[in-house]
Amino acid sequence: MAVFVPRPYQHLIRNFIFEHERCNVFAGMGLGKTSSSIRSFDELRTFGEVNRALVLAPKRVAESSWPDEMVKWRESFGHLRMAAAVGTAAERLAAVRSQPDILTSNYENIEWLLGVYGDEWPFDMVFADESTRLKRLRVSLQKSGRGKEFITGQGSSRAKALAKIAHTKVRRWVNLTGSPAPNGLIDVWGQQWFVDAGRRPARWRRRRRGIPFWGPHVSPRLFRAWRIVRLGSGLRWPWSSSSDGGCVAVWTSVRAAAS
Repeated sequence: MAVFVPRPYQHLIRNFIFEHERCNVFAGMGLGKTSSSIRSFDELRTFGEVNRALVLAPKRVAESSWPDEMVKWRESFGHLRMAAAVGTAAERLAAVRSQPDILTSNYENIEWLLGVYGDEWPFDMVFADESTRLKRLRVSLQKSGRGKEFITGQGSSRAKALAKIAHTKVRRWVNLTGSPAPNGLIDVWGQQWFVDAGRRPARWRRRRRGIPFWGPHVSPRLFRAWRIVRLGSGLRWPWSSSSDGGCVAVWTSVRAAAS
């Protein structure tokens, strides 16, 4: 048991999450995304900005990594209650009924969680850990003739189910990953939709349908929209973006501080 003392670059993560309601935090393994996220939630909750948080992650991460961080820094985060909704239906239901401040669960349980909570969705903050699990989502928000919003498009059933509440019942959303674009920048599209509902990349994608997302044809306008910065010979992480006006923080200092 110890007191959490953030490293200099972890202040950048905390500050960015704190200042932006919906954002991406793309930081490499070992740079403290989990502990920084818990700290951000704790402080936002103290100020009344959020009430409860849901962490979506691969099963091992949801079951062990997040709870282990709580144990490791118990002196700092011991007042927060965390439960892991993984395993059998009975085990998941027990975690839900405990009404923790932070509930962790694996992506495979998204539809189950939505079914359990129904219209009483309690989480106003979501952390999507290893957010590349959402990369295949290809949807858009549309309005019917009566003005009612609905979602249309392609993607896994889990991602599409999550998309229905992402912008209507979740106030704060944070994508967390160290490899946001393993197969090219098209992988960022699905993740970014949960940040800005596809407002920035969608217009470019409609004009360039069928053309690879990354290549010499990419216009300077797209670069300005994403504010991607090359460091050295290629793209270097972490870099982070938020949904408000295309604001992007490029954390060149994290790599130096971590090395």
